[in-house]
Amino acid sequence: MDIKEKNWQTLKQKYPQIYERLLALPAQSDYAIIMSSKEGIVPNMKNLKTGRLFYNPVNPMAEVHQDIKNRKLKVAQFNVFLGAGMLYHVFALYDLVKVQGGSHFIVEKNPDILRALMEVVDISAILTIPTFTFWWERNFPSYLRQ
Repeated sequence: MDIKEKNWQTLKQKYPQIYERLLALPAQSDYAIIMSSKEGIVPNMKNLKTGRLFYNPVNPMAEVHQDIKNRKLKVAQFNVFLGAGMLYHVFALYDLVKVQGGSHFIVEKNPDILRALMEVVDISAILTIPTFTFWWERNFPSYLRQ
């Protein structure tokens, strides 16, 4: 099973409302996945309207790991990630801090970003961690919705 299929199956089981919403999105996206030609460099995401990359174009994970290290986290038992991006901060936090238990939330307002992410990054493990919750626009209080 490829990454895309694994992600979609896991999302359908764990978050059926998000699954249905992503399937209903129009084919045209405002976001593109940028693959690196260098081995070992993870994909990046680009906002097609602004031309802005989500991460450092040379090595996205190196930048994210440095960001997590700079925070000098001792015990990361409660985390809120505002914006999913490519979930690299989530992966780095788990790699570097060895998070055990707690409560962790990913808040992503734009389902188009989640759909693009699902195509290239294996997020199935994160989707199934019981202490992890995805929030999206329909979970938001009305004053946070556009």
